[in-house]
Amino acid sequence: MNAFARIFLIAVFCLNFLNSIDGKEINSVHLDSLFAQIFSNPNHVKEELNSLKASTLDIPDSLNFQKFNLIGVYYGVFGQFDSAYHYFFKAISYTPVMSVKRADALRKLAIVYRNQQKNKRALQVLSAALRLSKRFGDKHSTAMIYCEMAGNYHALFQDELVVKYLVLSLDILDKLPNEKYSDLSIVRNNLARTYMNNANIDFAIPLIEKSMEQYKNNHDLLNFNLCLFDYAECLLAKKKYVKADKIIKLAILGSKDFEPKRALVQGYCLYGKLYQAVGKEKLADTYFSKALQNISYAESKNVLVIVSNNLVILNKQKKYHEAIALAKPYEIEIPEANWEDRISFQLELTSAYLGLGRVDESIISFQTYIKIKEAFSKVKSNYRVSELQNAYQKLNEEKDAKVSEAVSWALVNKLKYQLFFNLFLVGCLLFLGFIIYSRYRIEKQKKSLFFEKIRAEKAERMLSQFELESQKIINQNSLSTIENQKNEILELDYSSNVLNQKLDEVFNLLKDDKNISIQELENKLIALRPVKNYWEKFYEKFERLNADFINKISSQNKQLSHSDLQFIALVKLNLSPKEIASVFAISFEKVVARKMELSEKLKLNQTTSLDEYVQSIV
Repeated sequence: MNAFARIFLIAVFCLNFLNSIDGKEINSVHLDSLFAQIFSNPNHVKEELNSLKASTLDIPDSLNFQKFNLIGVYYGVFGQFDSAYHYFFKAISYTPVMSVKRADALRKLAIVYRNQQKNKRALQVLSAALRLSKRFGDKHSTAMIYCEMAGNYHALFQDELVVKYLVLSLDILDKLPNEKYSDLSIVRNNLARTYMNNANIDFAIPLIEKSMEQYKNNHDLLNFNLCLFDYAECLLAKKKYVKADKIIKLAILGSKDFEPKRALVQGYCLYGKLYQAVGKEKLADTYFSKALQNISYAESKNVLVIVSNNLVILNKQKKYHEAIALAKPYEIEIPEANWEDRISFQLELTSAYLGLGRVDESIISFQTYIKIKEAFSKVKSNYRVSELQNAYQKLNEEKDAKVSEAVSWALVNKLKYQLFFNLFLVGCLLFLGFIIYSRYRIEKQKKSLFFEKIRAEKAERMLSQFELESQKIINQNSLSTIENQKNEILELDYSSNVLNQKLDEVFNLLKDDKNISIQELENKLIALRPVKNYWEKFYEKFERLNADFINKISSQNKQLSHSDLQFIALVKLNLSPKEIASVFAISFEKVVARKMELSEKLKLNQTTSLDEYVQSIV
């Protein structure tokens, strides 16, 4: 179990275990004291836990939950995740189905799933826990669930979601009163390391500095020195080598009383990077070799950079067998390693296979490199890609160095010419596509105007028929029938007036000038929009049917524009979005977007639609 995962697991278990204790009976206090001794006296705790497991006493559900939760924490802290899973699962059965306690128990179960690399299953469990914590308004539980979700997305290499959930967690914890600094620091450090892995150093540095300040104020020297190593790594990335050197020395010195071996490995690794950056390759190789000798004490985030740099040394010495033997244990994916280290490791492994002439294995290794490179765009260690590609071209060529070099240069030049040709071809295709699209757009607009004119003529005939029927209804004083027909009359009246004017003028323009360009056609269409006089007539008719509606809604919502009132008037007439789109000569999607925009402007809640609000005004 790597140190980062262990620290994270211990902190999460410790901070939430105390929330599970109900009451202050002697048995509860005893279990609480056992929890406090997990690290200071693990052998005694183990004996007590064995007694608890063998106990057949009938105790309340709250104490059963506390007992099994304690056993699960013990096994989880010491890396026995199958046993931890068993006891956490038993603890869940003693929690109310709908409770914050159930949410916390599910989160701990998800931690076990994550350490078993069952990340998708862990995310399913966390989703259930999140629903419970949100339902009961437990913000601390919600924040820690977000943090655990980020851990699983990190294992799945979805860093955009890692950042999202860590930021959500940090935002909640920052706002909670009297929140323990350890929770904040755990989340803040995880977010900083995610930024570091993606080369967002400017985002990572302020987070690390804030954590260092908190650790220093709380006299937490172990975590303070761990932060110093991260800070030194950021300084190296910013090319502040002198300051980085001082910070590394300070971190190693401060860690000698806690975990000296791990501190040495981190220090050696950082010194290797430092000397590599300033061009002192021999010193860099020396420090990476020293780090490799103590690699079992290192955090996993340092493993690949140490191994890959030692692979470089072995490949330079043509010790390909030793290089492959060194790389074998680390071919499995290591979530804490950053993308640059993965790329470098895979390239060096491919070089070792090529050196031994093991073509099939080198191809598989190179394909793995391609997959990683495509998955993670922030990779800077691609300086050897062309060399490896050339190596594949050399496999069936003579082994003479001069001939191989000539083939390599020929390949590079060929790729350049091919790239230029492809770019030229793409440009030609884009230009041809633009011309075809322009012609298609003109023809489509002509057809659209033609069909709109036909629909307008049909609407005019229907309008005349409805006007005759309406006059008969008015003469018979059938007010209820008038109300049923008004929406159709107004809709057809509006469509006929607007479309007739627009289509007649546009078709006249098209007849006069058939070679009119797209831009000119668009300008003419814009100029032929309905004039203000029509809307004044429309408002007169509308006010007769809906007295003072416009005045009421405009007085209540002064932020509405004239165009907004026109749109709302059509909504009041129960016109469908498709009909409104036809009236304004816009697309259906724009009508829907306009409704959403007006809902926001009117500050309507999610349960009240624009149509309901407009119809409620009488």
